[in-house]
Amino acid sequence: MRSELREAYREEFKNIVEAWKTLETKAQGVITVCGIFVAAAFAHLRDASLLATSTRLVVSVVLALLIGSILFALQSLQLRPVTLPPLGTFLRQGVHDVTRQGDASIADLARRFDIEIEAAWEETIQAIVRLNIRKARGVTAAQILAVAAVLAAGASTILSAGVQQ
Repeated sequence: MRSELREAYREEFKNIVEAWKTLETKAQGVITVCGIFVAAAFAHLRDASLLATSTRLVVSVVLALLIGSILFALQSLQLRPVTLPPLGTFLRQGVHDVTRQGDASIADLARRFDIEIEAAWEETIQAIVRLNIRKARGVTAAQILAVAAVLAAGASTILSAGVQQ
């Protein structure tokens, strides 16, 4: 039964790491797309003297939203310490500790070691899930700001087209 439990932990760990990678890919995509729009906004503002005050204001708001989006995405990509799963080194140390115990029964030591392994897996999984939640919040905020920037730019374009007619 313990081997099935360890396999379940390994599978859960793989799924959590896959979610981690997906969140990082989304954050990178937000940064790329917003970076392109930031460059376009700066190009648009280059001739700011030719733009109406309202247009400059809208472009500035859009620019602020895009930069905020990039900052949230970057925050979600920030390197953080991660609890490692109980694999090679952990197991080797545990086996070494068990074999050095002369007076205790091997079965009792092995049982305690199994409990330590399971506790280490649980700690690792919980720690990475907490980090994934933080990443997800950052990516979500970045996406919301990016969408708000696009909506603000679109609304401004529609409104200015209506005024010109």
